[in-house]
Amino acid sequence: MEERRRKESLKGTNGRTSASFWSVIGAVALVAFFLCVIILYYRRLYFETRENIIQNGRLKTIQSSEEIDRQLSTSYDIIRVSSYTLDNMIRDSRSSEEVLDYLVNQTIAVNDALINGTTGIYGFINGEYMDGSGWKPEEGYDATKRPWYIQAKANSGRITVVDPYMDLDTGTMMVALVKTLCDAKSVVGIDFSLDRLQAVTEELAGEDETCTEIVLNRRGLVIAHSDRSQIGHSYEEETDTLGGRIYGLIRSSEDSFFSLKYDGAEYMIYVMPLKNDWISISVLDATQEFRQLRILVLFTVLTSVLMVSAILFLVIRSEKKSREARLSEIRSEKEAAANAAKTEFLANMSHEIRTPINAIMGMNEMILRDPEGEMVSVYAENIRKAGVSLLDIVDGILNYSRREQEGASEDTAEGKTEAFAGEKKAELSDTGGVRDRSQGRFIAPSAQVLVVDDTPMNLDVITGLLKRTRVLIDTADSGDGAIGKTKLKKYDIIFLDHMMPGKDGIETLGEIRTSPGSLNHHTPIVCLSANAIAGARESYIREGFDDYMSKPVDPIKLEELLVSYLPREKVERLLTDEEEAKNVKANTIPPFVLALHELDIGRGIAYCGSTEAYLNTLRLYAEMAEKSVSEVEGYLAEGDIKNATIKIHALKSSSRVIGAERLGEMAQELENAGKEGEAERLRDGAPEFFQAVLMLGKQLEPLAAEEGRDEEGLPEIALKELYSVYAQIRENLKEWQTDIVLEEVEGLKSYRIPKEERDRVKKLFFAADNLDYDQLAELLPETEEREDS
Repeated sequence: MEERRRKESLKGTNGRTSASFWSVIGAVALVAFFLCVIILYYRRLYFETRENIIQNGRLKTIQSSEEIDRQLSTSYDIIRVSSYTLDNMIRDSRSSEEVLDYLVNQTIAVNDALINGTTGIYGFINGEYMDGSGWKPEEGYDATKRPWYIQAKANSGRITVVDPYMDLDTGTMMVALVKTLCDAKSVVGIDFSLDRLQAVTEELAGEDETCTEIVLNRRGLVIAHSDRSQIGHSYEEETDTLGGRIYGLIRSSEDSFFSLKYDGAEYMIYVMPLKNDWISISVLDATQEFRQLRILVLFTVLTSVLMVSAILFLVIRSEKKSREARLSEIRSEKEAAANAAKTEFLANMSHEIRTPINAIMGMNEMILRDPEGEMVSVYAENIRKAGVSLLDIVDGILNYSRREQEGASEDTAEGKTEAFAGEKKAELSDTGGVRDRSQGRFIAPSAQVLVVDDTPMNLDVITGLLKRTRVLIDTADSGDGAIGKTKLKKYDIIFLDHMMPGKDGIETLGEIRTSPGSLNHHTPIVCLSANAIAGARESYIREGFDDYMSKPVDPIKLEELLVSYLPREKVERLLTDEEEAKNVKANTIPPFVLALHELDIGRGIAYCGSTEAYLNTLRLYAEMAEKSVSEVEGYLAEGDIKNATIKIHALKSSSRVIGAERLGEMAQELENAGKEGEAERLRDGAPEFFQAVLMLGKQLEPLAAEEGRDEEGLPEIALKELYSVYAQIRENLKEWQTDIVLEEVEGLKSYRIPKEERDRVKKLFFAADNLDYDQLAELLPETEEREDS
């Protein structure tokens, strides 16, 4: 009997030892989980913070390059305008006196209105040197042997930037822009000071000692530098200096971002090309930021090690006490003793885990109160959030213990752990790769695209941006119009504006997707909206859109998005640089437009895709300004705040497309007031905005006048013959012979149009230029009209 009791006791002891072993394993697994969560979280924080530093630097570089390009663009425009006029004078065989008078007058205009610090306009024209500033060269001066003449000839027909030089009289860095004229012998040029460019680099760097702004030419010569002592240095010849190391990296790679360790410091280097083969470089000394990140990571690792050690010690000690207690108990008390030990273990574990967590949060509070270093405060705030999350996990474990004691087993600790792990996995997956999108230029002449927007100018901008892709474009100015078109034709992609009177974009989307008569249930539909706020894309995709694009539309992103959704068989090929160059029509921005302070011309051209499209958009803005203001005033007079807000939203988009950012901001304020139901604030702010829109429209009216064709000397087409052409165009449209249609419309430009048909033909030209075949069909008269006429 005694032997049997001894064997049973040994068997029970072995069972309890095995149970203790698995308890320790479970505790170790829980500790390992906590440790992995902390390390993964802060590892992710480290790389996100590093990426934020890189992105902030990249944004600053883009800002710098845009500002520098703006400073150079005025001089480019002067040379373009001057060369255009001089070409005409050479073709007309104008005298040298007339040419010199033009150079003198143009120099005066440039110095008075556009550029300070220029020597004026000069050139070698009709076999002799002329200078608009009145400078007389010394005897024996041969312009054809000067670098500016030689380099202009080498780049025939293109604006050439001559290597900068130091003006010995003024100590100013100067640069020349030159261009060969139509006779291939004459050259016109202008020298201007780089003092303003230097001022821009100093302003961009500001008082931030960690930031350096540099402008180099293509051979590594320092044109401008936020440290004036570096101007004139040749980084191509320097190998051991910071500038030389940076230039070496740029020459050996086409990347736009570099990191460089030099002389114990860590630098982030961002490179952006400028329009004249110069490069803008922003150098950020990130030594301090990365030092703080490393300190944070080290602190996190040490804290984690201490926490793990403390938890393991407590688990082992708690298990040891429980095992000793259970061994001393008799068999009848085994289950009660085991439950008591488990309860004690969880209580001790909760108390001991909270102790180091509270210590971490206490140290975090001290960091938050430390006034030095904004980044440290951000990191410390993230530590605090992590501590709160760990406390929530501990509370979940304790709640599980209570529910288990009460007999409920639905919400297990394992379930909470899996849910938490699933949430983290979802967060990580959200940061994954972006859908692969083909980049580059392409044509898709068989693709059908529908663009829907209630603002005619927005329709014109998007069709203009898509013009070079040769896609077949239909347009609609309302939700009902779009729904009607989708019942008649299958489209490859639809661009649909969100805010429209009547049916908005979301309601229109729903009917296109569900209407029995629609041919476009599964067509990709992209939302267009000027509400470019965080989370907008996700919000529109939840509503059922396939994608989202903010307005003003980015031309490059528009083409990338288009090619990513079009069927591959309809994207015929990529255009080469030479082919694209043949498609670009040179246009000159008139001087009176350049003088309009309301417009950021560079931004407007970027939004519209080309100078030609930008000028067309400005003309449309001039034509629609008065009508648009009148429509909003009518809605306000009727108390219709909703539709007034929608129209102001459209004006905001139109203003930003042409680079009128101030008007765009004014419209944004009024739109916010309308959306928030503050009718009085909307009415109070509207008059100033209306006045600004009408003023800009008035200032742009000369563009509409310039659009007229010079028909003098052209043969007049008879009215009967004109209507015959109309009929041919109509028949070819029905058969979708679009190439023939465009040729027939283009052919009308060779004739003088009868007075009564000029307005119709002008609209036909505009519709053909924008590939708007629906508009062409609507403009063509019926046969009965011809007979009546």
